[in-house]
Amino acid sequence: MKKKYFLTALAIGSFAAAMTSCDPIEDRDTLSNSFDPNNIEVVATADVDGGNKITLEMKTPGVIGYWDYKLGQAFTDKVTFVCPFTGNLEFTFYSTTPVVNGDNKFSSDNLPSKSVSINVTQLNNRLEPEFYTLIGDDLAGKVWTFDHSYLINGGEEGFWYMANNGGKEKWNDCWWNAGGTCCPPPDQYGALKFDLDGGMKVYHYAEVEDANPDATANFSFSDKNTKIAIPFEAMIGTNEGRSSANDVYDIIELSDNRLILYCQETKAGDSGWTWVMKPLN
Repeated sequence: MKKKYFLTALAIGSFAAAMTSCDPIEDRDTLSNSFDPNNIEVVATADVDGGNKITLEMKTPGVIGYWDYKLGQAFTDKVTFVCPFTGNLEFTFYSTTPVVNGDNKFSSDNLPSKSVSINVTQLNNRLEPEFYTLIGDDLAGKVWTFDHSYLINGGEEGFWYMANNGGKEKWNDCWWNAGGTCCPPPDQYGALKFDLDGGMKVYHYAEVEDANPDATANFSFSDKNTKIAIPFEAMIGTNEGRSSANDVYDIIELSDNRLILYCQETKAGDSGWTWVMKPLN
């Protein structure tokens, strides 16, 4: 029995000695970032010098993220697209690989980004047809005003009205013909101008005769160019919350002679709304 107790005590003592002879793992190993964010390599190239077919590429191994290329986002290291505007343009790659050092915990602040610039001087590759309809065949810019001659409800003038909500097909279900009955917007004789001068630009004019816009913003297409985003401050007819709740509008019609936009819910949250416009000239 004494021999058994001796062997057991010896085994326990040996195990304890082994445990105290090595350093704890948390003191030996330190969590650190797997890359230096300052060394993320991003490049931008064009099909020809100054051309508008652009390839963006992130070349650093081990980094995961996405490109914001102004027309949308590409969750890939490399994206090629036809840019619809000219200018000295900056595009950004946003890493989703966190930088973690020591005791730092993951947060969005730990996600680095890297930008690259390229100068586009010519629209040598043809754009999607919606650009030419909205902005003009020469892409020099096009002005749209409310179409006061548009008729709804069997003959009423209806360029700006409350519509049913719940779906794009409700755009012509007029609840209240606000523009044609009692309460047109202050800028009912104003205008929107779209052009591609350094970006996809939209300008708001309170009066169509004004020499300078009172608001400027960027617009964008989405959903295969069936929707258009126009910020509140640059959209026509937006008084008292009568604009899209998310600044995105369904394009009901986009032709050479008419632009009809509809939102399924206004910022006021009580209905949909419809805008009917025509070219100035």
